[in-house]
Amino acid sequence: MAELPSKLWDEFHNRVKITKEDNELYKNKYNEIAKVLNKGFRGIGSESNKLAFGSYGRKTAVRGISDLDMLYLLPDNLLASYNASSTGPKKLLEDTAKFLRLRYSKTYVRVNRCVVVVIFGNIWVEVQPAFKENDYFLYPDTKSSCFKRSYAQKETEAITNSSNDFKELIRPLCRMIRAWRNNKGISSLSGLLIDTFVYRFLRDNHELTMRPKEELLKGFFDYLAGQENESYQALGSKALIKSKGGFKRAAERTSNEIGEALQENDIEKCLKIWRGIFGRKFPNIDFYRSITGSKNIVLDSVRVSDEQFIEEFRDFEIDIKYPLEIKCVVEKKAFRPKSFEKLVEIGKLFRGIKASGKLIFTVPPKMKSKFPDETKLYWKILNRGAEAIKRKCTRGKILEDEGGWSRQESADFMGEHFVECYAVLGNRVIARARFDVPIINNAEIESP
Repeated sequence: MAELPSKLWDEFHNRVKITKEDNELYKNKYNEIAKVLNKGFRGIGSESNKLAFGSYGRKTAVRGISDLDMLYLLPDNLLASYNASSTGPKKLLEDTAKFLRLRYSKTYVRVNRCVVVVIFGNIWVEVQPAFKENDYFLYPDTKSSCFKRSYAQKETEAITNSSNDFKELIRPLCRMIRAWRNNKGISSLSGLLIDTFVYRFLRDNHELTMRPKEELLKGFFDYLAGQENESYQALGSKALIKSKGGFKRAAERTSNEIGEALQENDIEKCLKIWRGIFGRKFPNIDFYRSITGSKNIVLDSVRVSDEQFIEEFRDFEIDIKYPLEIKCVVEKKAFRPKSFEKLVEIGKLFRGIKASGKLIFTVPPKMKSKFPDETKLYWKILNRGAEAIKRKCTRGKILEDEGGWSRQESADFMGEHFVECYAVLGNRVIARARFDVPIINNAEIESP
C-alpha cells in the first residue's frame, strides 16, 4: 500500500488539536484568575504574573482537555512569611482560594494538596501559587508541609527549543499519541510521559523523522512497546515520572496493526485500521475520496446503521484520566455462574462461549469507588456477524446505565460481539473499556 496523502494526515492533526475558539476561552480563564490574584496579593488589576504549564503550556494537549495547569507568580517579599512555619504552605493555598472565592462565589473552589482547583463547568483550572527562584519555582505542598522545587518551565522549553531536525514533528506526534491513548482508554500514560517518550524517540531516531508518517508511527509504537522502566526522567526538568505500565501490550498490538495497514492494498480497509488505532477523528473513506478524486472505491455493502460512537455522542469530548475495566459473569440453567475468563481458561478448545445463557457485565465496585460521585456510566452493545444482520439485531446505541454500573445481556446467537462502557464526568469521557464477546455454536466446539 502506498503511503497515505499528506493532506489526510494534516486533516487528522487539525481534528485533534485545540481549536482557536477553545484557546481563546482558556486564555480568558487564565487572565481572569491572574487578575483576581494580582488584586489579592499585589493590590493591582493586571493580568500578568501567570504561566501556563502542563500539556496546555507545552502546546501538546488535544481537543477536549479538561484540566488546565496555571502557575501564579507571587511577590518575592511574601516568601519569608509563608515559609516561616510548617503551616505556611497550607495558609498560602487557603489565601489563594479565599481570593478566588471572593470573585467566584458560586464556583467550586477547593485546595488540593499543591494547587487550588477552580471548576468552571467542564473546565478545571488547577492554580499553583509559586515563587520564582533562579531557574526553578518554589510551590507549596500541604502533604509534606513545606515548599518544593518545580522545573516545569524547562519541560516547555525542551519542546520549544527542540532540534530543527524534529521541531515541526514533536507537537503533532504528541497530539496523535494522545488521540491513540484516549481511543484505547489507556489512563496509565500521562501527558508528560507521552511528551517525554516522543521527545526521546525523535531525538534518538533521526532517520525516521524523514520517513512517511506511517513508518514514523510504527517506529514509535515499537519504541513504546519496549519501555520497561518503572520511572523516567521528564524531558527538560528531569523530574521523576513513575510509570504505571499498562501501555506496552497496547503499543505492541498497535505496531502490528500498522504493519497490517502498510500491507493492505484495499484503501477502505487500510483506513479502517487507522481509524481503529486513532478513533473517529481519523479521516474516513469519504474524505480520502474528496482529496484524491477517487471514484472507483467500493464501500462496504454491510454497515451498522444504528451504531453510535462516543466521540460523536452528544457534545462529549474524550479526556482519559482513570482506568476502567469490565468483568463478565456467565449464567446458565443448572450451572453455577462462572466468569467469562474462567470459561475460556477451562475450555481452551474454543474461543468464546456457547449461545444461550445470560451475560452480566459489571465494573468492579473497588474500581467504581475511585471515580467522582458525579460520574455517569454509559454502555454500548454491538452484535456482529451474519446472524446479527439476518435478525436485524446489530444494535450499537449508547445507553445510560440504569444504576449499579452493571448490565445484563443474553447470549442468543453467534458472532464476534463486544461491549463497551464509558465513564463520563460533565461532558468529558474520563475512562473507557471494551470487552469482546465471541459467541459460538455448540457444534463448533471440538471434542478433546
